[in-house]
Amino acid sequence: MKRFDLSLRRKTKISQKLPEDTDEKLENFKRFIIQLRLQYNFDLNSIYNMNETSIWFNIVRNMTINNKGDKTLHIRTTGNDKNQFTVVLTCSADGSKYPPICIFKGKQLPHGEVISKGVICWFQENGWMTSDLIKKYIEFLFRLRIAENLSKEPAMMVYDSFQGYLEESIKDKFKQHDFHLAIIPAELTSGAGETEAGNLKRARIGDVCDWVRHLWDAIFDQIIFNSFKKCAISNILDRSEDDIVYEEIDKLIAEIKEENLDELDDSTEIVTIKILISLFLNKLLQS
Repeated sequence: MKRFDLSLRRKTKISQKLPEDTDEKLENFKRFIIQLRLQYNFDLNSIYNMNETSIWFNIVRNMTINNKGDKTLHIRTTGNDKNQFTVVLTCSADGSKYPPICIFKGKQLPHGEVISKGVICWFQENGWMTSDLIKKYIEFLFRLRIAENLSKEPAMMVYDSFQGYLEESIKDKFKQHDFHLAIIPAELTSGAGETEAGNLKRARIGDVCDWVRHLWDAIFDQIIFNSFKKCAISNILDRSEDDIVYEEIDKLIAEIKEENLDELDDSTEIVTIKILISLFLNKLLQS
């Protein structure tokens, strides 16, 4: 980019500071998980994590390549930067993934649209996961457990502190199907990352569902399995596995330093992070 007098430009933002009691809350959450597991002896295929995230049809990015010195930066959009849908993903501690759910704005699938097998498509007035849809989700998950002959076994659901999840009617619905909740304190979760926008035209719902399914299918079971361990949710209860994944990360950081990648300046910070993630995932897949 120096050759063409270009630079990588992005908006600045104020970093959030973690609360002083973050470590204490994290330790309390881990203790709560251990107590639940000791009490109910969950199998790994009955320890679930569910999360939802809003995805915009057009994400206006904070970064672009532009001529040095320009004070005004123009970024093209599709005009759909306020239109969004919700993706709900579910996995279990044994590495299993369950069909992704896409919630779109509207009442029904537009005429001529087709949804491929392997992805669930729901509709809601605003494209949101409402209390009614959470209850529908619980029934959906319980039917999956029936199909896997797990309906009579206790289960644990780990999710964040989103207000809709904390309603008593939602907790009662989970309890009805023998789900024990482990709610992650709000201070211990962070927002999902952004994705890149492509062709400047809104995609068809069927195509969007296919993309979500393909991306979800591309995540290896071993990554999910290791992620539960990294979060100290499915570790062996004698705590002998608590440091396994962190040791792997330390090795990767050492490798990066040996290759002098740590000398990259602040403008290439995002590249360093991507390299670290790529190396980490490759290591997991090889293990």
